[in-house]
Amino acid sequence: MSALFFALPAEAKPWIEALEAKPEKKQGHFRYYHSENHSIIISGVGKIAMAMAVTEFAQKFKNLCNQRNFQIWNLGICGSANNEYLIGDFFWIHKIIDDSTGRE
Repeated sequence: MSALFFALPAEAKPWIEALEAKPEKKQGHFRYYHSENHSIIISGVGKIAMAMAVTEFAQKFKNLCNQRNFQIWNLGICGSANNEYLIGDFFWIHKIIDDSTGRE
């Protein structure tokens, strides 16, 4: 079981369709979709929105989060000012440094 978090509906749409996820009947502050093995959450843009979405999900769906091997993924699209990267390049991000604070 996993929770897939996206900032924008356009990022989540292919996953929603591929997993045949259905919308949660009782939505919270964020949009939730569920398939047999995955939950998809649309948080909105920004680190605060994402933190709030993860927190709400963890509180609302405690039973899912407590399952063995449960994983949370933050998936999405990003941009770069570095011209070495091409459109469509894939990155497996394992560490983020916040530009405003310099914290990891």
